[in-house]
Amino acid sequence: VVITGDLTNEGLIEQYEKCKKMISQIKVEKIIAISGNHDYRNTGYLLFKKYFPFKTENELGDDTILVTLGSARPDRDEGEVGHHQNVWLERTLKKHEGKLKIVAMHHHLIGIPDTGSDRLTAIDAGDVLRTILDSNVSLVLCGHKH
Repeated sequence: VVITGDLTNEGLIEQYEKCKKMISQIKVEKIIAISGNHDYRNTGYLLFKKYFPFKTENELGDDTILVTLGSARPDRDEGEVGHHQNVWLERTLKKHEGKLKIVAMHHHLIGIPDTGSDRLTAIDAGDVLRTILDSNVSLVLCGHKH
């Protein structure tokens, strides 16, 4: 199970506790959760790793890698991957040549037709998209639009 953010509405501790309890009832081998902009509201950005520790590189069998990116920023709806994380992504994907590559992040890399919002995509979506295309990523999972 991959959860691409917005596990809480306001990033409050009671919301994290309720969400953790609900997610713990899902009986699967692996749950990968990444943060969304709602999770980073108030002091939620300080709580996310406590309630949902995550790895940035997740082996899914012998031939598949799922890489997570953080695009949420405290108290902002707009997302950004950032230069350093994008360089890290490029290096990480290069290490996994020959594998099926999946990237999961909260904010979108391309707009969604007929949504009327320009705040869905990460502000540096073009740079990240170039890295993803150059690295032969097979699938990008995003959240944000709800």
